[in-house]
Amino acid sequence: AIIVAGPLWRSGLPSMNRASLVHGVFYFASIGAGYMMIQISSMQTYSVYLGHPTYAVAVVLFSMILFTGIGSFLSQRIPVETGGVGVSVLPLAIAGCLLAAFVATQWVVAHTIDRDLLQRCAIAVGMTAPLSILLGCCFPVGMRLMEPISKDAMPWMWGVNGASGVFASVVAVGVSMWSGISTNPLIALILYASLTVSGAALWKRAPARSLARSLGSPPTIFQ
Repeated sequence: AIIVAGPLWRSGLPSMNRASLVHGVFYFASIGAGYMMIQISSMQTYSVYLGHPTYAVAVVLFSMILFTGIGSFLSQRIPVETGGVGVSVLPLAIAGCLLAAFVATQWVVAHTIDRDLLQRCAIAVGMTAPLSILLGCCFPVGMRLMEPISKDAMPWMWGVNGASGVFASVVAVGVSMWSGISTNPLIALILYASLTVSGAALWKRAPARSLARSLGSPPTIFQ
């Protein structure tokens, strides 16, 4: 709160309407918290599978960061300006992938636990990579949704995303202790699925599309 929220608040609220600000904060807080809940629960799950927490941190943390970066790079191919894939399909694809991973992980762990360490590490990377690529698309897509609304708000969204991620990393451990490791992925699923609402709201509030709607013409595609 002191390091992130304080300086942001002193700089003044960004030049945008309050509804857009709320949707933006919700979008970036959701992906920050959801990502950490997935990461913490994955490391907890694979620490048993790989035989030691250090292996889980090395394999899961490294692979998630690597493939999230690849997803961020690939996200520039997503046509955000026309809606569709970036606004609705991406969050639903992440939610579906989370659900599939939730169902498949226990089966995979149970049937491959007797493999040697190198094979188990490869399996853990293979289970982590597809979801991480999709997760990596969300932040740059969100920035592309936010930029035409208010460039002043972009530092706010960086701060909100980082703060929510740090906060969620602690909350996720508490949730695992209170109700089990499997609860965190389900919470993350809900958070990412909700991006269909906040992302669509940001997309509709872009000035070019707002002007097009007021004039009664189809939304324009803008850079």
